[in-house]
Amino acid sequence: RGKPRNSSGYTTIPGFSCFRDLQGMTDSMFDLAKKFPELVTVDSIGSSYLGKDIHAMKITTQSSNKNDKGKVLITSGVHAREYAPPELVMRY
Repeated sequence: RGKPRNSSGYTTIPGFSCFRDLQGMTDSMFDLAKKFPELVTVDSIGSSYLGKDIHAMKITTQSSNKNDKGKVLITSGVHAREYAPPELVMRY
């Protein structure tokens, strides 16, 4: 029996089908990068204590003058079992 999946096909947290699990979240980040390569990049910025990749997603347009852009840093999923914030960030 496979892992539960949401309507978009991403794996979810058992018992919480509205929240993607780590693999589902990672897959959706890379899918956005494939769908919008001119806007989205995903990079590994290190690894967790358990050896899992820590990914950062950058959303921006290509600009000739990067100093003209405002900057915002949004973090989520910093703590274990913190289901809602990563899902909220990915949806909006």
